[in-house]
Amino acid sequence: MENLVTSDAGRWTIIAVAGLLVAAVALLADRRRMKRKAPDRVGWVPWTPVFFVALMIAVVTGGLALKTWIAPL
Repeated sequence: MENLVTSDAGRWTIIAVAGLLVAAVALLADRRRMKRKAPDRVGWVPWTPVFFVALMIAVVTGGLALKTWIAPL
């Protein structure tokens, strides 16, 4: 049996989980920015596009991981 990190499915899974973690952080940061008390202190990170890109990476790599996990069956 292959190691999780050395198999293709394992690599796709790790990338998908990392994408989900980045998307979760971006979602929380965007909510925090929307509820700020000082409206003039916007910040410099565009959290909404970061969230969508990270989520798309997670969805695509998650699909590839699922396809790779199911393919040997």
